[in-house]
Amino acid sequence: MRLIRVAAVSITALGCIYLRAHGAPPVDQPVVVTGKIVDTAGKPVANAFVAAYDAKKNVVSSVHTSATGEYSLAVPRSALHVDRKGKTFFTQVQSNFNRAVTVATTVIPVAHMVSEGNTVIKNSKGHSQVQQTIVVDSALAPSGSARLPSPADAQKMPGALMVKAVAPDHVDMTAVTQAYWIQQETAPDLHDNGPQTTIVGWLDPLVMPSSDAGKPSITTIPINISATRVTPSLVKHGEVVRISASLSKPDVPRIYPIVVARDATSGLVWELKPEGKGKFAADIKVNESLKPNDHIISVLSYAAEARAGGRRPDLEEEIEKAKLWDIKRPFISNPLLVVSRNRADVTLTVVPDSNFVPIPTKH
Repeated sequence: MRLIRVAAVSITALGCIYLRAHGAPPVDQPVVVTGKIVDTAGKPVANAFVAAYDAKKNVVSSVHTSATGEYSLAVPRSALHVDRKGKTFFTQVQSNFNRAVTVATTVIPVAHMVSEGNTVIKNSKGHSQVQQTIVVDSALAPSGSARLPSPADAQKMPGALMVKAVAPDHVDMTAVTQAYWIQQETAPDLHDNGPQTTIVGWLDPLVMPSSDAGKPSITTIPINISATRVTPSLVKHGEVVRISASLSKPDVPRIYPIVVARDATSGLVWELKPEGKGKFAADIKVNESLKPNDHIISVLSYAAEARAGGRRPDLEEEIEKAKLWDIKRPFISNPLLVVSRNRADVTLTVVPDSNFVPIPTKH
């Protein structure tokens, strides 16, 4: 791998480390992923030792958590399946690398093995692996399903990463977690050599219990559509309905969402406008494009290109190709398409136009 410059920059509470390179990110450029480890009480686990595996289960990066339980790892793009066939639609974020620098963690390059005390995390090549329980992020299950994929299948999914974490007086943890957000950071070069870019991801937090306090788990960060309604839900042509939804999203990173609703029958798509406090809504006049019958209206969110950015037709087309609108298929989160981690469906019923003529009443 060619040499690139490394700069440690904290732009969020998670203290990301950014890998900087000239121009667009090359295929072999590492992705920087950042996450957090807490105990079952939600308190940070400091000085935990964390290692990441690539898709072939080779250890590729390791680091210690900071005093606040945060860590950053540089992993190959292939480890997160960033270079899967098809398009990816990271949000393009303009950054300023001149801001105050706070180093949360230090990336330790790994060749074949990393160790901490009596605990050894091994590269799979040339070593037999001990059978161990692997925690799988619930975000990797289809929306609305409690059935998790196997660790091997989970690791192949977009944004998934296998990690191992150990800490004194805590249960060792091996997990397949998922990046709840991936974006491309771009900043001007200080030496006029062109823009510098990197891909940055944020992982769901790991929960490591103390040695006698239970099993490891993963906390799923919500980027979810909820409280979705269509009112009234029984209408005739010419009437106006309101489609509304609430969107929950993380504090880090800052996300500028577009919320859209789509009719599964006609394919019509409407944008829901923000109304404050995570609420979005649109008033739709029911015309003849909505034929009489039940209509399933699906609502999801995706990222605007920037704060003032509007809808992204190319991304909506890719969401369609990925079948994330398909009500016959389970919705599976794909952070490479910067969409919400679920899709909410509601039913609108359009009644036929009445041809009933009342019979005059005789007096």
